[in-house]
Amino acid sequence: MVLVNLLQASRGSKKHGGRTYHVNLCEHGCTCGKTLIYGFPCSHILATCLFHSIDFRSFVQHYYTMQSYFSTWAPLFKPIHNEYEWPPHVGPVIVPADSMKHVSSGRPKATHLHNEMDVRESKTSITCGLCKQSGHNHHSYPNRNMGVGPS
Repeated sequence: MVLVNLLQASRGSKKHGGRTYHVNLCEHGCTCGKTLIYGFPCSHILATCLFHSIDFRSFVQHYYTMQSYFSTWAPLFKPIHNEYEWPPHVGPVIVPADSMKHVSSGRPKATHLHNEMDVRESKTSITCGLCKQSGHNHHSYPNRNMGVGPS
């Protein structure tokens, strides 16, 4: 077994003052903390293993191995057959309320909740831009067809 207690691995450029991490291969740890959090060796441990020709797989937690992955899916799945082949259901029948059903067609309903801020105080009267009188606007000016307008 190769005994490498501490190896400094730097991150970032040296002129900007890169950080220094300590890798302890005997304890399978690094001061960056990523190995402890993720259960997978960080880049500092991988660089140290490559430098010392050590197989990095011994630093990987058992649940990341291919053997654990395959053992997860090892139990057989029972296929779901045709619904007519299912055994009869014994128990309460749960039916959703009509108000909870999602309507898939048409325009979506607005979810705005109206309150007193949405109510107008009073309707403003229309004022004409040509004659400055209320009750009509310049599009519906009563003397428009006569060619008579304010001067």
